[in-house]
Amino acid sequence: MPRSFALPLILALSALLVAQACFAIAGDEAPPLNAHAKRYGAGWECDDGYREVGGSCVVFAVPENALPTGSRYGPGWECRRGFIQRDSGCAEIAIPANACLVLDGPRWRCERGYRSLDDQCVEINPPQNAHLNDYGDEWECDRGYRAAGGSCEPIVVPENAYATNASRGDGWRCDRGFRQEGSVCKAFELPENAFLLSDNSYGPGWSCDRGYRRTGERCEKVEVPPNAFLSFGGDDWRCDRPYRKQNKRCVLRARE
Repeated sequence: MPRSFALPLILALSALLVAQACFAIAGDEAPPLNAHAKRYGAGWECDDGYREVGGSCVVFAVPENALPTGSRYGPGWECRRGFIQRDSGCAEIAIPANACLVLDGPRWRCERGYRSLDDQCVEINPPQNAHLNDYGDEWECDRGYRAAGGSCEPIVVPENAYATNASRGDGWRCDRGFRQEGSVCKAFELPENAFLLSDNSYGPGWSCDRGYRRTGERCEKVEVPPNAFLSFGGDDWRCDRPYRKQNKRCVLRARE
């Protein structure tokens, strides 16, 4: 392109870009007094200590022991930690002895070894054979004891049993291989080719080894016929393909 045509074209494009930029600037709303343009995006926002009211930024009072939030909603301030909003100000939270503020919110909690009672923290005194729980706000009986009123009484554990420290029930369970009958634990007979279940408190309490099936109170060997294999559960068998089960053997499918 000849220079005589290029220069006027460049000047015309530059003028157009400047005009667009000026138009964009003129189209933006100018911030009012005590306001500034937003750092990101269009528009403006009030300076600290001011809030928008009807398109203007007016000053508002932040009470003692409070911080401005910059929010257009609510009072525009919030109380410092350890204070709670009361009317138009911040009142100090009354913290009783042996208590501390929680991390969030205008609340307090008792220290370990104390419990809340009538806005005070009273000491917890565990009875004999007891200790503080994991939270430190109550006591619980030691293993082998259970709560009875305000004390911990020993759990009478029969032979072949162990204490569970459960608050309900007998407070004990029979050892593995034994089953509760009344207040005693009796052993039950384990048949040949069987093993004890992890929880044998109900049902037979045992299961047959793989390759055996339960028949009454004994374990019977699973007889696997030719062209078959032991099932996944181990207490039955299935035919190989293309055989099918017929009575106690595997037969080929008849051709159609």
